[in-house]
Amino acid sequence: MVSALLGVPLTWLAALGVQMIFGGGTPYGLNGFGRKLYAAVVQAPWLIPYEDAWWLVPSAFTVIMLYFFLSSWLIEYGVMYLLFHKSYDKVLIRESLFKANLISYIFLYVCGLIYWFTAGF
Repeated sequence: MVSALLGVPLTWLAALGVQMIFGGGTPYGLNGFGRKLYAAVVQAPWLIPYEDAWWLVPSAFTVIMLYFFLSSWLIEYGVMYLLFHKSYDKVLIRESLFKANLISYIFLYVCGLIYWFTAGF
């Protein structure tokens, strides 16, 4: 619950802060691979409405899901380590949480992509 209620919003705000620091609020266009990559990675938290960029939403979704996955895993590891580090091996805790989050986020990712591509966009 900690990672869902605090981690996801705080991760999004942190990513948005990075976006603003690196000029992510400015539309630079999508000419060339570098600018497309910049738009999908840096501008993922708050997309610029580019023309003919249908691919940008699923790309940004992929990036933001990676941010959320990593933050959820690290937050949950921190909480579990604080609660159970004397009872369980920290490697076991870290690996178990990684696998559990990986399965969860793959499921969420696939559901998101299915929705995106079947909603007629």
